[in-house]
Amino acid sequence: MGGLTARAYPVPLDRTMNIRSHIWSVFFIALASLSHAAETNSWFPGALNLKITPALPADYTVVSANPAANGTKEMNILDGVIWSPERTARQFEFGDNGKLNEAKEPLFHVAITPLVRQKAGTDQFSNEQDLEAKSKASGLKNVKVAKSKWGNYPVLSMTFENPLDGATMFVAWVGANTPEEWTVLINYRVPQGKGHPTKEELKTWERFLSETKAQK
Repeated sequence: MGGLTARAYPVPLDRTMNIRSHIWSVFFIALASLSHAAETNSWFPGALNLKITPALPADYTVVSANPAANGTKEMNILDGVIWSPERTARQFEFGDNGKLNEAKEPLFHVAITPLVRQKAGTDQFSNEQDLEAKSKASGLKNVKVAKSKWGNYPVLSMTFENPLDGATMFVAWVGANTPEEWTVLINYRVPQGKGHPTKEELKTWERFLSETKAQK
């Protein structure tokens, strides 16, 4: 997190955990206050008023990935949502099946992340400097990084191959243009196994990045 500097001496584990807990508590309290003031976007519901219309296949729907929302109609990208065809979306709704790698169809998992920030007043992300080189150095294969914009919203995207199982991974961070430097992490997941991603699965991701638009 920004603002924390490295110490020259070790910090006790219990103190480290308390610091982390405090940071996360402040983050979520701030987002909770935003969620009541923001207008609702059906694809990015709740905490942030992102005026973005994603380019998704016509049969896609959005459901909550938050177990606590079970039995309600509440959705919030603070807790996470899933975009997918109806059958798969319902399978993972409310976190009923937390193993996203078991999905038989592609899905997008979308949630606010406290781990990557959009530097206030800029299109820059806190993780983008040397992202490709650092990812390759960490052992990721076939790393590709790109930068684009959806209207005024900056987008940092990356694809890579998981060295553990060879699965292709797709992620994008979207800057929300807020003074608090919030970003939304979009994780596109395709079925695992031989033959994936298919040409159609790749096309869904490429079209999502290139054709998603900001609302006027």
